[in-house]
Amino acid sequence: MSRSISLLLLAFWLVSSPLYADPALRLSAHLQALESLQGRFTQELLDARGQRLQQSQGRFQLQQPAQIYWETEQPYPELLISNGRDLWLYDPDLLQATHQRVDAQLDATPVSLLLNPDQSLTQTYHIQLREEAGREIYRLRPLDETQGLLEEIRLTFFQGELVGLGLEDSLGQITSISLREVERNQEIDPQVFEWTPPAGVDVIQEG
Repeated sequence: MSRSISLLLLAFWLVSSPLYADPALRLSAHLQALESLQGRFTQELLDARGQRLQQSQGRFQLQQPAQIYWETEQPYPELLISNGRDLWLYDPDLLQATHQRVDAQLDATPVSLLLNPDQSLTQTYHIQLREEAGREIYRLRPLDETQGLLEEIRLTFFQGELVGLGLEDSLGQITSISLREVERNQEIDPQVFEWTPPAGVDVIQEG
């Protein structure tokens, strides 16, 4: 068998195999490969007509399991941080911090999929995959449509790298996050995810 024919058959097998044919398996493979992720983000909030309501920029660091550092730098500073047990939202302009246990607070968000890749996607979501211009765009819709305001989660990969996150609520508003300068599976100091309110900060306890 010639080398060209062998490569052709290999390509056919990859395309037709269950791993590559099933969107849930393909997405799970991507998520399982993400132990940590860090870089910069641009986040937009769009209304149901596609009009931009808000835009923000900042930097992030994510580490399995359930550790997150999400710092908005512009237009207003804000910090979302979790060590996997405690979740803090800090507004330095207001000198105010909200604290709650992680539990289910990050569930049903794009970030929760990255931080908990072992979850069974097919038990929670109906998953569709669209491929265009080298991108894999996964659309996840909750199987239980009666729970919460979540309508759809979107994850976009380009050449195997995560480049975008999105969330649409039942009102048609879309939160779209573009990632850049991304580094995958680089070691992150655990202290990044530990946070103590500065002196003089008003702490609100929830949950």
